[in-house]
Parts: sequence; C-alpha cells; structure tokens
Amino acid sequence: MAHRTFPLYNLSASVGKGGVNRTDDVRLVQVLITQCLPTVTMQMVTQRAKENNVPAPSSLVSVTGNYNDDLGKWIVLLQTQTKKMGVNCATDGRIDPIPIERNTLDYASTGKNGKQYYLLIMIRSAIHLNAKAYLDLGERLTLPYILDGSQAALNL
Repeated sequence: MAHRTFPLYNLSASVGKGGVNRTDDVRLVQVLITQCLPTVTMQMVTQRAKENNVPAPSSLVSVTGNYNDDLGKWIVLLQTQTKKMGVNCATDGRIDPIPIERNTLDYASTGKNGKQYYLLIMIRSAIHLNAKAYLDLGERLTLPYILDGSQAALNL
C-alpha cells in the first residue's frame, strides 16, 4: 500500500511498465503528476512528446488508481523531459519505491544503477510547487504513516 513516512510519500511497489501497479500506488503517482503539472494542456503535452521523440498520451491524467497505457506514456514523457534537463534518471516508464533503511528515515536518493529515484524527483517538484497541497495528500488519499522500513503502520 502507498504510505507516508513524514515528510515523504512512498510506494509499496513499482508503478508503470512491468510494475506491480497496486491501486493505492497508482493513485499516488497520478496525484503527484497532476500536482506537478497543474496548468498543463494537451497541446503542451503533444509538443513535449514530439520534442522528446516519445509517444504522447491521449488525455490528461485523471486520478483513478488504474494503470493504463496513457499513464505509462505520461511516466515516460516526464522521465524523458527530466533527463533532458540534466537529471540522471531512468526513462524506462516505471516509478519504483524509494528504499529506506530499516528503523531509520534514511532514504536513498539514487539506486544501485546510480540514477535518481523518479518518485523522489516528483516529490521534490510537488513540494516546490505547492508544499501545503503536497502535505495534504496523505489525508486526501488516506495513506497510513510508516515510521520505519518495517511496514508497520501507525494509525493516527
């Protein structure tokens, strides 16, 4: 289940191409995309996809909790655009959970492949654009608090 380890939100499993695509995890990714791109239009999306030589999604992201081909195209487009801006991230169409050390709040920012976790990039963008809306996501999505890497939820 998607969850929060203050101040970060995390996934329980990967979302995207070849991912587990659990409903709560997909919803979190969908909400982060919509929060990071509050004023995007389909015309802008089509142009960015063309510039990056990737397939364009056919619609804006809606929060359904269901993974589909369009969400996969969104993920690839955003990853590709981010990489083009000089950020070392994967462009594989998948967003993986950020691993944390058990009993600590020490999040790894890069994976074993040396690439930044795209979820962390999305979180940083969401905080930068609207910190209050980002912090309210946990209540909006009813995500449990996880105090450490043990996956034991704290019911507050």
